Amino acid sequence: MLNYSFSTVLMTVLTSTVLIGIIAACFHNKKVLISIGYKLIGVFLLLTLIRFIIPLEMPFTKTILLPKWLSAAISFTRHPFFTLGPLKISVWFVFECIWLCGSVFTAISIIRRRVTFHRGIIRYGKNVTDKEPYVSVLRKVCDSHKNGLRIIRVFGLDTPQQYGVFHPSILIPAELELTDSELYYTICHEFSHYKRRDFLIKFGMNILVAIYWWNPLCHVLSQQVDVMLEMHVDEKLTHSDPNIKKEYVETLMHIGYNIAAIQEQSLKPSYLVSPKAVADFDELIKRVHILYRDEKDIKRSKLISAPLFGVVAALFLFSYCFIFEAHYLPSSHALETPEIQEIELYAVTSEDGTYDIYWNSQLIEHVDSLDYYPGVPIIDSHSKEDSP
Repeated sequence: MLNYSFSTVLMTVLTSTVLIGIIAACFHNKKVLISIGYKLIGVFLLLTLIRFIIPLEMPFTKTILLPKWLSAAISFTRHPFFTLGPLKISVWFVFECIWLCGSVFTAISIIRRRVTFHRGIIRYGKNVTDKEPYVSVLRKVCDSHKNGLRIIRVFGLDTPQQYGVFHPSILIPAELELTDSELYYTICHEFSHYKRRDFLIKFGMNILVAIYWWNPLCHVLSQQVDVMLEMHVDEKLTHSDPNIKKEYVETLMHIGYNIAAIQEQSLKPSYLVSPKAVADFDELIKRVHILYRDEKDIKRSKLISAPLFGVVAALFLFSYCFIFEAHYLPSSHALETPEIQEIELYAVTSEDGTYDIYWNSQLIEHVDSLDYYPGVPIIDSHSKEDSP
């Protein structure tokens, strides 16, 4: 039976934090990044995303009991201090309310940024789809009449990007002067993003960021997913042709210098700022290093990839096979004492067959079963002499 609880959220946060830490370390260390390549890191990202999206306890999950002092702290957060109608107000309940409000606020903020960006494109953009050399390049790259792809030059934009779902466009900075070859590779790159439907992945990451807005590592993960998408398109376009790779890298570097110039002059309107993953010169350098991986790097990859994948996979599986639970066991003295007031921990039955767990005469949890409380004394709420 699937279960969502405080413990499942705790396990999700702990596991995802460790996984994102490993991914961030791989991105930070250029030698490791070049050695293992972007595909393996992509697998790590996928596992992390799955762990974020499914914060549930599985039927086969085994429980690992936390120390008593930590269990007491967790139970304090879940203890209802007072009731408000059908609601039991606890620290955990307050956190859930803040979490929900923050998610709604973050989602609204993301939508507002996209709407403002769209208005900026309309205000500062100029459709050049029917002008040369864009007509010729589009005809060479794709069938523009079939997919309705447009080319829009935008003042203040710092880097080319694919934009739009129903009316797809390729945005090119108005200040960026490209040769025919550079324009060809630029449009190829952005059209590849459109063909691969990368915007759906970014949309999914926006949802994830809205849900886990309070976790800064989720924002780091979102940026790293953007970088992975760029690296994948880079490799698909260049393949193994050294001539294409050289021209393609020259195009990337030209765009990179343009990004730096615009950022230095602060020409761009605040709402046309591109994502850091595609507008950061350091990330651009990493993409170039990945393209120029040699045989030595590939051989080194075999030595690093297997144990690294083993660690990540083990962490992922462990997080679903085991879960940390706050738990109390009554002392032997308490079990031998018949008086309720001397029992530290006991369960009180409810009319619907569920149980209220009490610790030192205070309600700490409402549960459906006593699987996590083996041997706990059970008090029948219908018996006057046993009522707490």
